[in-house]
Formats: sequence, structure tokens, C-alpha cells
Amino acid sequence: MVENPTTFKGLTSGEQTIVVGSVSESLERAGCRFRTRSADGFNAIHKETNAGVLLWMLRFPLKSRSESATRFVNRLERIQSLNIATPPILAFGVDSFGASYLVMQETQMRPLIDDSKNVPTLLEQFRLLLKSVVPMHEAGIALGDVADDSFAIDVNERVLLLGLLGSFESGARQTAMLPPPETLNYLAPEQRSGGSPDISSDVYSLGVYAYRLFTGRYLLGEKSAAGSVDNPVVSAPAPSLVNPLLPGWVDGVLGKCLETDPVNRYPSAKDILAVVEEAIETGVLVDGSNTWARKTASVAAETIQEIQNSKELVKIKRSVRKVPEREPEMPALPPEAEDKSLQLFVSALAVVIGLFVAGFLFFYFDAGQKSPTNSADPGNEKAIGAYAYYAPENLKERITTIGDSAVPIEKRVAELEELAKSEDKVVQSVLVAVVKFSGDERLEKTANEAILERIRASKRLKTAEVLEKWFRRVHREGGRLSDSPAYGFLIRACNTSRPINNRREALELALETEAIVAIRLSAALAFDESRDLFLPSLRSLLAKQYPKMAVEERGLEALVLSHRALAILVKGEVASVIEALSEEDLKWSLRRSVEHDKSFLDDLIVEIVRRGILPPSNEVFLKQLVAIRSEPDTWTIQAALVRSALGENTPEDAQLFARWDSPRSETILLALVVSSKSPLESVAAFDMLASKPLSSEPAATLIPWVKANIWGYRERVAKPIAVLSLNTSIDAEMRSASFSQLLPFAKYGLFQAVVQSGVPELIEEAVDRMGTSLGSEAVIALLSHPNPNVRKSAIKLLKGRNELEILQAILRAYEKEEDEDVKEFYRTTHWVVRQREARRLGKSGSQ
Repeated sequence: MVENPTTFKGLTSGEQTIVVGSVSESLERAGCRFRTRSADGFNAIHKETNAGVLLWMLRFPLKSRSESATRFVNRLERIQSLNIATPPILAFGVDSFGASYLVMQETQMRPLIDDSKNVPTLLEQFRLLLKSVVPMHEAGIALGDVADDSFAIDVNERVLLLGLLGSFESGARQTAMLPPPETLNYLAPEQRSGGSPDISSDVYSLGVYAYRLFTGRYLLGEKSAAGSVDNPVVSAPAPSLVNPLLPGWVDGVLGKCLETDPVNRYPSAKDILAVVEEAIETGVLVDGSNTWARKTASVAAETIQEIQNSKELVKIKRSVRKVPEREPEMPALPPEAEDKSLQLFVSALAVVIGLFVAGFLFFYFDAGQKSPTNSADPGNEKAIGAYAYYAPENLKERITTIGDSAVPIEKRVAELEELAKSEDKVVQSVLVAVVKFSGDERLEKTANEAILERIRASKRLKTAEVLEKWFRRVHREGGRLSDSPAYGFLIRACNTSRPINNRREALELALETEAIVAIRLSAALAFDESRDLFLPSLRSLLAKQYPKMAVEERGLEALVLSHRALAILVKGEVASVIEALSEEDLKWSLRRSVEHDKSFLDDLIVEIVRRGILPPSNEVFLKQLVAIRSEPDTWTIQAALVRSALGENTPEDAQLFARWDSPRSETILLALVVSSKSPLESVAAFDMLASKPLSSEPAATLIPWVKANIWGYRERVAKPIAVLSLNTSIDAEMRSASFSQLLPFAKYGLFQAVVQSGVPELIEEAVDRMGTSLGSEAVIALLSHPNPNVRKSAIKLLKGRNELEILQAILRAYEKEEDEDVKEFYRTTHWVVRQREARRLGKSGSQ
């Protein structure tokens, strides 16, 4: 329904399909802001209020009162009932001229496709846009209209779904309002043949959109792509070829979305989302396949060569980095006599040159540079065998054997397994050399297992877990660790014999090609070794990848919980991790959680409440947040609740709460009156309450009492009234202080208003604080109150008052009392009741 019917007079949503007159009578259009295949989005002004809105209109008219007009309205009614990340919908309908429209709240945003960003941000935004489509697909509603402007990003980095008006219907083809030519890129093959859009064609269109998002180019390489395309994937390079920093699983996901046969695509956005979230977390495509890898074999050789050349350029640039420190230092040659023969001199020179070459190889590959992996290359044997020079005598022969390709592979593997048992530090370098230079999968696997086992043996379990998951992911994707530029850097970062600055530099270098793994590894090292040494690295890496995160002052636990890829490091330990957060980190994590990922939201709220970090009135916002987490269309409310809980709310938040059509709005505004630091904001929230129909006591009685009796004093009474209205959410001390602030206004009927509210705790407080000034009739009336504690308060207040009228009232009330506990309180408090009971006992005894 229309959010505020008075604001959008002349527009409608809901049961009516037709609006009398024209939508232009209510809204004045400005420039076109967004364009999709079926509709245009305009900046518009509501003529009556001058409020800015976003007006979407179908590019073609629908016949008034037609089946298509009814279908259009029914579609939007269903969409409005779903929990979709979209600007708030204010109105929709079809006017009497056939103009079909949708009015959205004006929101500061920009098209997602035009927003430049790094790869981790791209992946997260892809996940969010899929999440926005899932509710529609689950409800059986197809978008039918994906284009460049179908998704936008707002100032809070939230991805919003804009293209809601449906497909470009066949009737529109007879009009002059044809769609923008670039939108043809998004048509699935079956649509190009005249088929109607459905969820399957949505999946294809989402694949096209993601391809453009990740690569910056259209799938077909141009904006206008008319005609039939049998298999566009065959003629397009894989995403990871265009953008080498993309993880390999992206090719597989998009390739499956873009299958020519709809049966081979993902069934819906929900299925894509599940695969993407798993891949983001693990780095591995769930089904282990890479559809695009099979389909890009026919890509023009020059295209691939051009891309590969750009990759080589990247490698060349990396290769000029400062060579890391040597490990260990090469021992000096023994001194030779100057009068040795020329033959001895030449021999010595050969030894020196050989050692120099071996040392160079050692520095080269241990720095993380990629090297040839052809095991038949004699240079590879030397690269491994060269380490025999550095090894103790008992390991020299073993290392030489491992590096000798002429030795049977079973023997080399067995020698490698034995070598791995040694604790000599040269072993680590040999293991890395085997991975990078052996060219044999069995040797590589054995070396990697040994590396992981050595890390586990040093009790660095999280570090080993990160590397192991990465190793598995690379192998599942059909890759080789020896081909990864990041391999040497990541292993070097784990090498405790390296200087700490050298290890930190390795993490920075690994970030270029394996960003998520490098970030995750830095967090694991901070947990396993020293947060003082590696927390700065974690902050540095996160700041480079996510410059808007503001990580400078945050602790390790907060940073881990703020990132999905890092949170898996503490799976099963969330409770203890949250307990370790400082108060500031708790608040920061709460903000991040509500805005980006609500996985830990409840746990964070529980911890904040447990510690008593916030005043009781501020905790009210968090309790309401927990209550509405699963309610649709409340993401803006949830963010405002967090801001209010942390004392960072804005006047716009108060207006948002006031407009929210929910019973919870009342409680939230009451808490806002109490918690606002500014008296003006507190009174403003109180005025909003006073203008609403109130349903909960005691607010429903006390606020009208203020309006009727002491409205001119509301600056003084707004907070105490709100405190009493929150009642059980506020502690007894605050309630007592509020009563004290209201006592000067008792003569205006405060006691009667409290009693009328029917809230026992407040009535008891009122009797205790105001009872001595009350007339006997008001107190006697409470002797029949439904709540036993209220009756006891009245009984206690009448103690010592011996007027005949009061004594008779006490006896009558005692006779009617059914609660034995209350009757006992009568007997212990009033002599007249005890006397009555004594007479009864006397008569009973005489009989």
C-alpha cells in the first residue's frame, strides 16, 4: 500500500488498477536517470509536497483495465510483499491513459555496473545482487528485464535491485518506443528466438551482467548485438582471462549460467547464490567443474596471446622487487695457497661459480617467483640438488637423490618422506623446491603434506588449515601450486626462521594474486603466533582490499568477525571470540554485522546486553532489532536501530521510525525520547508519538493525559513519561526518578491517569509516592484492583486510619478477598480485621 496516502495524493497501489487522470498530474518528471529494456527511471517531484522521488514508467502503454494492466499491478503487489533489497516502494499503478508506473523513495545511488572496485569487492557485490533476486525467484517471479541499470549501489555500499517492472512485452514491439540497443546483450538464446522470459532466462541474463561486472566488457564484445547467437560463450574469453585477478571458480559459475540449453543452467538465483557463497568461503567451486574452460578452446589465439602477454608483463614487474634476505648464508670457501697450480685455480673457480648459481636459484625460487616445471630439464634437478651443499652430511645424499630424475619415482618419494622427518631448517627450502621444480605430482603432494605437517607440529593449526584449504582448492580446479605466483610468498610468510619484516612483505606480495588467502593467512598467523607481529599486516591487507572498512583501530577478533572469509577461522569459537572483543570493537562489529552480514548479529547483541554496555533505554533498540530480523523490508529500520542503540541516530531515523507501519514503532519512539541526548530531538520524538494512535499501556493513557493537561510543559515531562511508558524495560531507579520529576504535576490528575493505565508496577509506585495526599475514595477503590500487589499497597496505605467509613470498607473488602496471601496481609496490617476474626473464633468455640 501507499506509505503515506496524503503525501502521494492521486497515486495508488493495491487493489485499484486504474487511477483517474494522469500520473503527470501528481508528479513532475525531470531527467532520465536509469534505463532498462522495458522501463525508464526518472527523477521526479511530487507537485503537492515538493518531495523528490524516483519514478519508473514502462516504455510502452498498457490498455486501461486490460488483462496486462491487471497483471502489471498484481506483479508489483507480490513484489512489495517480499523481502527485497530495493528502494522503498511508495506507490504503483496504471493511470487512465495507460501509463504504468512505480514510485520509489528517492535514494542516493549509482549504477553498480559503472562502479570501479577491486576483485574482493566485486565478488561481494555479485553475492549481494544475487541475494536481492532470490526472494523473487522463490516466489516464482521472473525479473525478465536485466540491463546495465538493473542494479545500483547506495551510499552505504548496499546493492539495490531496480528493474522490477517486468519484461518488454510483445505488444510493445508495435510501438515506436523500442528498448535501448545495449539491452539486447542480456537476452537469452531462447528469447532471441521469440521465447518468453522466465527464471531460466533470468539466470542467463544474470550471467551476462556478472560478466560485464567482472570484466568491464559485454559478453559479445559490443554494446549492440542483434540477431541470433548460437553459443556466445564460445566466442568470448573466460572472465579470468580478461581479469587475471579473478579466482578460477568465477569461470565455472558464469559458464553454467550462460549455457545455451536452459536445462543445463542453474535452476534459479538461489542456486547460484549457494554455489557463490561456498566458493567465496572455500575458494573452490562446489561441483569442481569449470564449464568455461571447455568452451573457450576456440577463442582466437591472438586474443589469448594478448591477455597472456599482459600477464607476463605483470610477472616481469613483480620480478624486479627487492630480493629477500638469503637463508642460510653460504659458508666461505677454505683459503687456498697462492702458489697452487693453474688447474687447482680453475677447479676452485668452477666450484665458486657452481655455488653462486645454486645460491642464486635458492634466492630466486624462495622469493616466490615462478620457475619452469618440466622435470626433464636438467636445471630443475640442480635447483633441488643444490641444497645438498647447505645440508648436514646425513642429508646430502638424500637431497641429491630427490633431485635426480633418473632415480625411480618411488625411491625419490620415499627419500622425501624420510627427509621431512628432519628438523634441519634446510628441509623447508628443499620441500618448497620440490613443489616448484620437480614437475611430479606425487613429489609435489608429498612435499606439501610435509610442509603442512611441520606447521601443525609447531601448533600453528589455523595457519595449516588456511594453507590446506588453498592447496585443495587449487588441485580441485585442476591447477598446480607450482604455477601460482603466490605459492612461494605464502610459504615464506609461514617460515618462522625468516625475519618478521620479510614474512610481512611476503603477505603483501601474495595479496596481488591470492588476496583472500593472504588476508586469511595473516589472521591465522596473528592467532597462532603473535597478534602484535601480524595484526598490523592484517590491517594493512584489509585496508588495501577494502578501503572503506576503517580497520586502523580494530582488534583481531573484530576484524575476523567482519569478513566472511576470515570468520571460518573461528568456526565453533564464536562465543569466546566475541567475549574477547573490547567495547569499541563490539560496537564496530555490530555496525558491520547489520550492514553487511548478520551471521553474528544475535551473538553480538547478547554480549552487549550481558556486559551492560548500553543504558536500558538503548538496549530497547537492540531487543526490537532481534525481534524484526526475519521481517521483510526492514533492512533500513534495522540499520537505524543500531545507530540509535549506539547513540548515533539522526533526525531522519526518528522520521523513519514514525513512518514505519508497525506496532513496534511505538516502543522504539519511546526509547528514542529517553535516549536522545538533545532535548529538541527528545521532544520531536515525543511529538511524533503524540500524533500517532497508541495501542500499548501506559503510553496510550499517559501521553493523551499530557496532551489534555500539561502540553505546554512537555519539554519537562517527555522523558519521564517515556520512561514510565517503557516500564519493564527500565530499571526501578529510573522509574522512581521519573516519578519524582512528575510529582509537581500531580494536581493535574497524574494519579488517576496512572491507575487508568492499569499497569500494576506503576500503580504501586504511585501509591507509595503519592498515597498520603490522596483522598480515601481513591485508595479504597484500589482494594478491589485485580492485581494482588496493588491491593496490598492500598491495604498498607490505609493502616492507622480509623474513620468509620474506611474501617467498613476494609472489612467489606476483606470478606470478598479470595487470595489467602492477601487476606493474611489484611490480618497483619489492620486491627479491625483481627478483631473480626477473633469474634468469629470466639463464637465458634462457644458453640
